[in-house]
Amino acid sequence: MVEIRIAEPADADDIAAAHIDGWRVGYRNLLPDEYLDAPSFAQQRIDRWRMWTWADGLAGVTLDLDAAAAADLFALARTCWAEARRPAPLITTSFFFALDDGDGSARAQVHRHLRHYMNWLPPSLVDAMAPTTGFAGTAAELRDVLRRFEDAGADEVHLIPTGSAVRQVHEVADVVR
Repeated sequence: MVEIRIAEPADADDIAAAHIDGWRVGYRNLLPDEYLDAPSFAQQRIDRWRMWTWADGLAGVTLDLDAAAAADLFALARTCWAEARRPAPLITTSFFFALDDGDGSARAQVHRHLRHYMNWLPPSLVDAMAPTTGFAGTAAELRDVLRRFEDAGADEVHLIPTGSAVRQVHEVADVVR
């Protein structure tokens, strides 16, 4: 007979094992076998499930900058924490960014970065994601996006640079001051 119950912290490794098996079956022939079969792949997932089980908050990466969808996830996390009688979670997200002066060059920078960063995915998939992944625009536009995530309930937003221009980090610092 199958027992259905609420998971407990001690269940984290078993949940991770199911997650690992699901990835290995579901992504076989889509991702390289050496990636899926690597001991580091399994250990990373075990570590993540342990963290998710015992964590004090929720962190994630926002690919498409859909603040409304993120707000739904943030609300779900807060509800789950409240139902478990835990203190309110720290809600963080992050996304890739590149700045330009309105000339569109930032989108190409993000695309180049994604091609390098996600080199384990087929290039055609990365190319399909690139037009809507991360932030590419002006500092003023970034300020607006950050406000939307603040309004959605993010406690922190971590910005991931997609290039080596220190100038962009300084510009972002000016945006968040």
